[in-house]
Amino acid sequence: MLLAGAGIGLIGVRSRPVEQARVRDMVRDVPADGRAGRRFDDGAGGLRPIILLIAIAAMGALNEREARRQRRAVAAATAGTDPAWARERDPASARRLARTCLPAAMAAVVVSELVPAAGFGRRPSRAALAAGLGMMVAGAALRQHAIGTLGRFFTGSVTIQPGHRLIQAGPYRRVRHPGYAGIWLEVAGIGLASGNAIGFAICLLLPPAGIVPRIHAEEAALAEAFPGDYPGYTASTRRLVPFTW
Repeated sequence: MLLAGAGIGLIGVRSRPVEQARVRDMVRDVPADGRAGRRFDDGAGGLRPIILLIAIAAMGALNEREARRQRRAVAAATAGTDPAWARERDPASARRLARTCLPAAMAAVVVSELVPAAGFGRRPSRAALAAGLGMMVAGAALRQHAIGTLGRFFTGSVTIQPGHRLIQAGPYRRVRHPGYAGIWLEVAGIGLASGNAIGFAICLLLPPAGIVPRIHAEEAALAEAFPGDYPGYTASTRRLVPFTW
């Protein structure tokens, strides 16, 4: 909530009258040797934080839509009961995931405004905005592809359903957790689009702190449910990044 409030406050600062904005954009960093440094404005003006916050809101809305769909599917499958299989097996990793991914994206927006000296520069920053948004879209597409491949077995929770099958088709042929790879790609895209080295680093390094424990929780459940098939599957695939890990 604090990060969201800071982001909204920064947009308010960007929305001041044009005269004030022009004066601000004329400010330069002047180092001790007297030479004019890089301008604070990277060429995107006040639109960058607005674009990024809209992208983050869209990412959150898409995830919330999937969460509602999961709840409806579980309710339909259980006919109003509360069977043990439908309960989250590892709530701690679920909380950790929620505290790392979207907060990292919000932090990148805030840092890009508060620490402009860490910006990529005018032209690289404009290119980073386009590339980062493209990366975010690619991550969202990968996650939706993974969800569609799982079908009814996707719940967003660490659960094993009755009649559960080990899915190895689609993106699961290459990596065991393409949905989480998509989330990481989405957040990293926001960091790149921020045009700020610190923001990009936050979006690269913070999400794995939530994703990796979640992966371990899911793999423990799958290894228990499929003791015959899962070891062979893990031997032929990577967890998150093809050919790497």
